[in-house]
Amino acid sequence: MIFKHHLTGRDLDDEPSGLTGWLAVEVAQHRRVAHVGYLVMGVDATHAGRGIGGALLTEAMREARRRDLRRLELTVMTDNLRAVGLYLRGGFEVEGLRRRCVRRRGTLIDEYFMGCLLSTQ
Repeated sequence: MIFKHHLTGRDLDDEPSGLTGWLAVEVAQHRRVAHVGYLVMGVDATHAGRGIGGALLTEAMREARRRDLRRLELTVMTDNLRAVGLYLRGGFEVEGLRRRCVRRRGTLIDEYFMGCLLSTQ
């Protein structure tokens, strides 16, 4: 199972400007982890700081609960402080550090592994 959501400039009452933010949650087929979703999301840099990330995260968590998921997981580069702050405010916790696992412009970057237990209410 997978679910996706996209926001465009038109969704934000802006002039049509194409894709401004997106998210995808993937759930494994294996029964023992079928209650866990892996979240990937992004916001176009020109639209950062306008609440798009928060809106996307809220939508992901709402849809995850609707689909009876009990946990969301994600990874985020440790130097992406805006995203780390968003996830922490959204209820995620740092559960681990993946050292030098992402290559960006020739440099190896650390990544946090984060998780959020979803309430059943």
